[in-house]
Amino acid sequence: MASEKKRAALFVILVFLCGGLSGAVAVNLWDRVRVSADAGVAAPSGMDVKGQRIPSTTRKRAVSWFAEELALGPEQSDQLAKILDETRAAYKDHEREIDEIRHEAHNRIRRILSDQQRAKFGELLAQRKAQRERREKQSKLSSK
Repeated sequence: MASEKKRAALFVILVFLCGGLSGAVAVNLWDRVRVSADAGVAAPSGMDVKGQRIPSTTRKRAVSWFAEELALGPEQSDQLAKILDETRAAYKDHEREIDEIRHEAHNRIRRILSDQQRAKFGELLAQRKAQRERREKQSKLSSK
């Protein structure tokens, strides 16, 4: 009798967990579909039909969260979205600058190395690049 009660309780818990998991997956998919639907049919990637930038799901969530938590009005939400877009663009600009600085440093380092050392340096850089790409990929997957 006690064994049947344990099995029934376990079954109820598993059904509850499956429902929660499928709900989370459905919400994530719904967000993706909604963002894709905002893109328009013939729009370039990241742009809507009018040529304006489509907000990322992450940015949309941030704006929604702040709007709810801070009771922002529609104008404030629009201003917040603009600030977040400008901030992201600034980050991208600085990332390009950093990449240029890194590239120049690598060239300077290559000039002081022997042929063997240059080959090994190239391998080391390739390994670091692969590690960085794996981390970025994992970061993107965990943020979704």
